[in-house]
Formats: sequence, C-alpha cells, structure tokens
Amino acid sequence: PIYAKELKHEYSLLISSLYEEAARDSLAGNYKGRLKVSFVGGASEDMYRRSFDQWEQESDYFHPLMKSIVYGYYPCSILLGKKMKNKALGKAFRDTISTHFVRSFLDTEYYSDDSSLEYTPLVFFELSDGGEGHFSFERAMEQSGLAHFFKTEYPWSYHVRENFSFDFDDLEDRKVYFFFGERINLEGMSDVLKLFMNGQKVFLDMSDISPKVEQKMHYFFNENDIRLERINYVSPVLKASLGDGLIITYDRSMLKQTSLIKRRGFWDSMINYLSISHMEVDADSDVHYFWLKRSANSFELNYEEIRRVMVYNPTSYKKKMRLKSTPGFAFNRSIDEKFVEIKSTPIGIEILLMPGGSATLDFGYFEV
Repeated sequence: PIYAKELKHEYSLLISSLYEEAARDSLAGNYKGRLKVSFVGGASEDMYRRSFDQWEQESDYFHPLMKSIVYGYYPCSILLGKKMKNKALGKAFRDTISTHFVRSFLDTEYYSDDSSLEYTPLVFFELSDGGEGHFSFERAMEQSGLAHFFKTEYPWSYHVRENFSFDFDDLEDRKVYFFFGERINLEGMSDVLKLFMNGQKVFLDMSDISPKVEQKMHYFFNENDIRLERINYVSPVLKASLGDGLIITYDRSMLKQTSLIKRRGFWDSMINYLSISHMEVDADSDVHYFWLKRSANSFELNYEEIRRVMVYNPTSYKKKMRLKSTPGFAFNRSIDEKFVEIKSTPIGIEILLMPGGSATLDFGYFEV
C-alpha cells in the first residue's frame, strides 16, 4: 500500500508538472506561478451527497474549509450550491478569506507587518516536512495522538508546510515547531538546531530517523554542553534546553501502540509544560469555531494583541458554547451576531446558538 501511494503521488506530480509547463509556455511573461487551490465539495463522497437534498449538510463542508487553510490551500466554493452559501457556511467563507488572506496567496512578495492591524489565523503549532516522495501528515498525527489533541484543545490553530522554509529574522516566540525524523536530512537537522539556538521550542519525532541525522544532533548537544534530561513517559523523551530554546524528542512508533487516552495524556503533559496562553473552550459537538489575531492599535495599549473567535452552528438544533474565564484575557465586544444569545457569567462567556447561528467575539490579551 505504501508503494502504491508513492506511485500515485509521483503520477500526480508528473501530470501537474505537464499542466504547469503548458501554462508557462502559453502565458509566457504573464505566468506568475502556481496557486494551490482546494475545491470544497469536490471529494467523491460530496458528489453523492449533492444527488439528494436530504443527504447534503452544511457541517460536511466546515472541516474541508478549515483544513484547506491549515494546509496552505486557497479554498474555493464554486462547487457548492447557493443554498449552502447563504447560511453559516457562507459566512465562514467570507470571514476566513479576507483581503489579507487573498493578497498573501496572489502576491508572493506581499508582507504584512504587525502594524497593519490585519487579522490573521492564530497559529500555535507549525508542522514541517522536508523529505521527498509521499508523506501523510494525517497518518503521522493520528499515530502519535496529535490529531486528537489538536482537535479537542487547539482546533485549527496549527499550520502544515510541505517544506523547510524559515525566516530566522522573523520568528514568532509563541510558535511550537514539529518535525518528523524520517523526513529530515542533515541539512534539515541544521535548520532544526538553528531554530533551537534562536530560542524556539521544537518537538522532534525520532521514529525512523537516519542514524547520521541523529548522530549529528547528539554531537551538537555534546559539543555545546547542552543540558539534557531523559524520562520514559509513554514514549522515551529527551529534553534539551538552552535559554528559551527547547528540543523535546519522542517516538510515535511507541505512542501508536498505546491507547488514545494515554496518547492524549502524553500531549497534555508535553504542551502544558510550555505554558501556552490560550482560552479554554467547551463547545457542543458540531459547533465550529476558528481563531484569528492581530496587533493592538493605539487605543488598545493595555493589550498585547486582540484575538478574535468566529463561531458557527450549521446544524438544525440549538447548540451551546462556553469560553471559560482565563487569566490574561478580557472580553471586548461581540459583532455580527445572528441567531445567538450571548451572556457573561462568573465562569465565562456563554453562547447559545440557534440553528444557523453565528457570532464573532473579540478578546484582548495581556501578559499576567
């Protein structure tokens, strides 16, 4: 099966390269490059859903929309009917595909600094791949338990990049980087160690890592007298620290042999150790939400940044959601309320969403 996937991947790359070559030759000087597009509703099962009105549900398309953004694809709704786009799903498309979002896709040289006050996706975790051939992020994340952890604790607050490409002069302190040892060569390990030396936090999966690459990492630790700690918690764990820099290694081949509860406990412990500042959310099933962030303006100097959560209920039932009171966060305002009731309680902000309801809430974040 793995060899078959490799062949399919190679065939897909071959065909796409032929199309790209034809476009480049035909358009000549007007050709600007390749744009990765995801046609929401283009999956084979979606075709059967659309064959009968009762089979097609709005909630079926929220996951593909958010996944497209996480994987760096431009989500296109051209295959969806007008009925679908008139409800909460349509609002989700309008909310996520902003002017900044479109410009960042169409202009490779477009740069938006913190002073632009544009809302951008809130990303805590960056997963990178530098290898050749087919590699399934989803399978790796499922095996390690990361997929379940992200889904329940940090939905859509991660980003997947299919190559090693880091601007070491413009790194975000909040980001946590994930790498897969089987996809790292000697040059890739140099980038991982450079992130570490720049004070970044890195998780490295040691499953099937090349002996030469692993040897390079340990030589680096020994030569620079890096402080190391070893524990055996579900998986063998090695922690290397230098100032703010942190590398934590684990082995997903060990994790996948354990229960989902143990894998969840493992990531709870690992991520909680990093003390990421984020609001705790308790939401009913089928309630979809997505976080954005921007810098504070001159009238918001009490805050370091503004975080926006957009909430949608695409079902035909009433749903509830609670944003629990969290130190360092202050509720600012709610906008674009549609079929919702919002109230403040000692526990936090409670939202009652009617069928098709949606709302946008802003919170100010400050260090405590």
